[in-house]
Amino acid sequence: MAYIPPNKRKNNTFHVKIKSSNNKINTSTSTFTTIPTAPNVESLENFPSIGTNTTNSTNSEMNFASSLFVPQPKKEIIKEVPDGWIHIRKNKNPRFLVGKHSERYYDILDYVAYMNDIRIHNAYYTMIERHEYYKELDEELNGPTYINSWELDDIRKDQEQEDKLVMLDEASTSDDSSEDEIIYDYN
Repeated sequence: MAYIPPNKRKNNTFHVKIKSSNNKINTSTSTFTTIPTAPNVESLENFPSIGTNTTNSTNSEMNFASSLFVPQPKKEIIKEVPDGWIHIRKNKNPRFLVGKHSERYYDILDYVAYMNDIRIHNAYYTMIERHEYYKELDEELNGPTYINSWELDDIRKDQEQEDKLVMLDEASTSDDSSEDEIIYDYN
């Protein structure tokens, strides 16, 4: 049977056209026998609210053992932590209990920071030395390096400044040469 939308149904009856093997169309009428009812939306049994238990269980058996024991909250015993030590408590939320700092604690912190600075400094300079070594090795093996197009303007500016300095030095030496040749004899 084919599906018929509710707006095309008439009085819960529908007509079915069946085409038989001899190309004749048979029309038959059928009716629904049962009509499903819509669920009650306001019923708590069908749609319970979240977090509530709607089942009514009347358990005739009681647990008498549980009524004899009343759980008491445990008191936390805090032990003293030795100086310079940390105690980690593993509960729901871990807690760190820290003992008092020793007398030389801050001296040790300064020493550790100083050693870290030295280590970083040494690593930096070894990296620079390694870079220079590989650059020299590359120039020996592959010849001089090429100039990138974006570096060309900077190189031209540097070259112009050097040319100006050479011209100033040549001009100053020609004027100053007469003054340099004057020799004073005090004897």
